[in-house]
Amino acid sequence: MKTEKAIILSLPFLPVSVNKAYAGYPKRHCSKDYKKFQKDVDLFFRKLPRYSIEGNKPLEVRYEFTMKVYCKNGNIKKQDLANLEKTLSDTLAHHID
Repeated sequence: MKTEKAIILSLPFLPVSVNKAYAGYPKRHCSKDYKKFQKDVDLFFRKLPRYSIEGNKPLEVRYEFTMKVYCKNGNIKKQDLANLEKTLSDTLAHHID
């Protein structure tokens, strides 16, 4: 079995949460924050080689989020990581062939 080489990317910014990604009611659209995040990711990937997956192979993705987890009052801030993962996965999918 051939072991594939891992590609490690470190974004210098956090993804926008799903809660902040869409605006508008009743017609939903991408928010300014989400459009900015997508533009930032696009600029980040322009500096890197294009990645592609040959054939119908599965892709394993692991996320590691590094952020402050304390509120100003010293309490631990609750964070829904799935909210960050969703917009990041959607945006990354546009940058892998």
